[in-house]
Amino acid sequence: MGDTLIVEGQRVLATQTTKVKGTKRIADIPLGYEVKASGQPNASGVLIAQQIEALATDREDSQPPATDSVELQRQVDEQTQQWFRVARD
Repeated sequence: MGDTLIVEGQRVLATQTTKVKGTKRIADIPLGYEVKASGQPNASGVLIAQQIEALATDREDSQPPATDSVELQRQVDEQTQQWFRVARD
């Protein structure tokens, strides 16, 4: 198997052959980084990544990575609320 992450709502699977740029492992990609992934979807719709690129973002609305679980939960809740506001509009 491999490591899985969600990019723009798309489940992405990194295998042993996936080339990763910008970090050594996908587990090291900080929250808030821009992630680009390329590959082929499997029958379940999961993207089997041939390449994943992690880029630091300079967007003003980006936040630094959470340092503890309480802060991480706060950031997740904030992003979820923002998503629901956008979805309603």
